[in-house]
Amino acid sequence: KQGFEALAIPHNGNASNGSAAVNQSSGTFIADANGGIYLQLGSGLNAYGCYNLSGGTLSIPNQSGMRIGATGTGVLLQSGGTLNCSRYFAVGTQTGSGNGGLGVATFTGGTTSLGAANYKFIVGDKINGVAVVNIGTEAGGSATVTSASTSSGNGGVDFLDGSGTANGTLNLNSGTLNTIYNIYRANTPSGAGGANFNFNGGTLQAGGNNNLVSATAPNLNVYKNGAVIDSQGFTTAVLSPLLATAGNGIYPSGGTLTISSGGGDGYIGAPYVTVSGGSGSNALAIATTSGG
Repeated sequence: KQGFEALAIPHNGNASNGSAAVNQSSGTFIADANGGIYLQLGSGLNAYGCYNLSGGTLSIPNQSGMRIGATGTGVLLQSGGTLNCSRYFAVGTQTGSGNGGLGVATFTGGTTSLGAANYKFIVGDKINGVAVVNIGTEAGGSATVTSASTSSGNGGVDFLDGSGTANGTLNLNSGTLNTIYNIYRANTPSGAGGANFNFNGGTLQAGGNNNLVSATAPNLNVYKNGAVIDSQGFTTAVLSPLLATAGNGIYPSGGTLTISSGGGDGYIGAPYVTVSGGSGSNALAIATTSGG
């Protein structure tokens, strides 16, 4: 489909408290919105929106962009196919005004290109917004995600773009994150805000002759499976320290935990997962549902 003025999941007009999901396994979907209007997942207060891309092509041209967790809860899952977003790609953001939402973007397969020219990849955007980006999981994955922006003023992978009270986490578990411009933090964390880039076996790859990580960056935490950094022969540098972790992380056998009872049913898409209890903190997980 091409020629939308706006596309929100659920739709803007009835977004609050609504829920909707899109599953794409083949074909081409061109979300071409006029006037800089976004493809939004979780578009509204208490809303839930999910996009599951397992095959085919999702194309978001440079007139628009993509927001995941736009005031509500948004989930993007890509296990295959191709995602091209030529404008802003923002996780944990808002629609209109107010607090940011809860956004999760997980890439386990396929190829992804985010941003072009001076449009950035944002991890944790607006006030109190929460963003989790997973490139691969403990169960594996072979996704290639490219931050294609070439601008030093408005590009790269940006943590806490609109507010220091946002919370942004990127987990590089497997696969590859390629960035032409650098990884940086736009605001100093405040309140419950935080910015963390977690290495756990995936590859961070330079896409050009720029600093790969700036001196003002999220915490660069190195977990059990290590940090792999590939310059690809470009002149590049990591200007922030790599940090040992205070905790051990969660490493289940095979990378998955099965909930035998009490997991609920009737899901139209993957739910947002929180991990609580025990003596630890800040653990993250994503859900894989079967048969609803």
